[in-house]
Amino acid sequence: MGDEAAGDSVSSASSWAALESTKARRKTVIGIRRGIVPAAEYDEAMDWIFLELRIRDWMELGVITSDNEFEKPRVLRKQLKKLKKAGVDGVMVDVWWGIIETKPKSYDWIAYRKLFQMVKEEGLRLQAIMSFHQCGGNVGDVVFIPIPQWVRDVGEYDPDIFYTNRKGTRNQEYLSLGVDNLPLFGSRTAVEIYSDYMKSFRKTMSDFLEEGLITDIEVGLGPAGEMRYPSYPETQGWVFPGIGEFQVSFICCIFRSTCGCSHIYEGLI
Repeated sequence: MGDEAAGDSVSSASSWAALESTKARRKTVIGIRRGIVPAAEYDEAMDWIFLELRIRDWMELGVITSDNEFEKPRVLRKQLKKLKKAGVDGVMVDVWWGIIETKPKSYDWIAYRKLFQMVKEEGLRLQAIMSFHQCGGNVGDVVFIPIPQWVRDVGEYDPDIFYTNRKGTRNQEYLSLGVDNLPLFGSRTAVEIYSDYMKSFRKTMSDFLEEGLITDIEVGLGPAGEMRYPSYPETQGWVFPGIGEFQVSFICCIFRSTCGCSHIYEGLI
């Protein structure tokens, strides 16, 4: 499919289906204000009152590729124009740690600056998500962006930095919360790594922040950015609606010396 053909589609079909009926929904919203909407339609219409105020569309996971390239600017510009015409307020985009910091304390924001500039030129606003987790391995994921290789290299000689189930299977989607304050990454703790990354983002994107293009910043915590444990990864055999696996983290390393386990997961068996 060529760029022009691909440009005719949007990242989220459901978003467009909803936007197509915006005018009809507005009539229902007006009806609520006048007190003439049936109770059965009330909750749905109230949702649309909120959507009238701020409609955001989530950009494709791979809008910036795993090689840190802004690959299809012409296609994206056509999509942004459609969103603006439909009355969308702005877009949300993942800012992937695994793309930006391929070497410790070395940040390459060039592709993201190009993306942000295009969003600005099309008159939209931006919600940036600091994504410190792996992209891929979850329901609907078609893009794979791992956490930085230099972080995974630490896991080669100290695999307990990752969440581990009772079978000893490591999950490399996200660093265990147990390493938040342990200087295991070239003298830095995980929290210091996250902090340095966000400071670099703030400095590099200061112009976009000051002029109001970036209206919100979220921080993704845990697998898929959902602030949870990786207890049900499909890549490790989990099938809906199965029970999630119990997980242990690096914080359990304090038991190594007392239980005689060579690795933390042995204490679970």
